[in-house]
Amino acid sequence: MTYYYDETCLSRLSFPHMLSPHVVPTGAGAIQAEVHHSDRYRPLAMTADETVDRVVSDLRRCGVLRDDDQLLVAETRNIRYAKRHLGPPASRSRLNRSLIPGRDGVVRCGRYGDWDHAWTDEAFLSGERAGREVLAGARLGSAA
Repeated sequence: MTYYYDETCLSRLSFPHMLSPHVVPTGAGAIQAEVHHSDRYRPLAMTADETVDRVVSDLRRCGVLRDDDQLLVAETRNIRYAKRHLGPPASRSRLNRSLIPGRDGVVRCGRYGDWDHAWTDEAFLSGERAGREVLAGARLGSAA
């Protein structure tokens, strides 16, 4: 995963062919480019075709694609409220209060479990915290 800032329309790239050789034809690669937008803070002012053209242009300018690379497939999907839409803070707070580890046996952690946009290091720290909570609960449970 690679993150881009400021100079491109791209927010993040991933390369699915590096996870499995079965997602593309032999000799090909796959790039998933994310262009984050929001109606309120960062409206998307491009059509789907314009978005593809801009992404390809930015990928070439950044050196991810060469001028002679061929695109076999290019498509866009506008996913409203993807992982960045976390809902109103009151909703998250109510959800977090409803999951009580001692009562439910649920320990939340990471970007999705905490319903928070955490950077990678913050997600790891959240996992360490959750691990400590689980171990502490296991010790309490075994003493009973």
